[in-house]
Amino acid sequence: MSNVDSRTSDGVSRFQDSIQQGKQKIQNAQEAAKAKKMISQLSNQKGKLLIDLGQAVYLEYRKGAFQHSEVANRASGIEEVDIAIHDYLVQLKEYSNTPQQTQTCECGTKLSDSDQFCPNCGTKVTKQEEVEQDLKQCHNCQHDIPMDANFCSACGSKA
Repeated sequence: MSNVDSRTSDGVSRFQDSIQQGKQKIQNAQEAAKAKKMISQLSNQKGKLLIDLGQAVYLEYRKGAFQHSEVANRASGIEEVDIAIHDYLVQLKEYSNTPQQTQTCECGTKLSDSDQFCPNCGTKVTKQEEVEQDLKQCHNCQHDIPMDANFCSACGSKA
């Protein structure tokens, strides 16, 4: 019977060792998952900080606060993107500028920009003069900007 007890004891011991190894593997996997999660969170935090730093450096560069060839090379690409965004914003504004009713006739009827005569009473519409601004060109991107502008609305350069 002692042979059976010995075998049983060995089997139970191996089973307990296997359970202990399984527990250790699970614990290691949990700790690895926690470490991966922390790495991901810290990497995201680092990315946000780098973006903030990049924006701050770019703004200081645009203000002319410092000159550095590497920054200038990278900033020129950003300036090109800024100008393209500005051009599309101008296009978008033009697309959304449909004739609007901006004037009112003496009889009270609202008039659209395209009306030459009032559709209600037939009175000739006198157009309001559009105010033309004196413009100058941006020294950096050559876009037209108002004479009194301090900065270019396309590239952000000091006027």
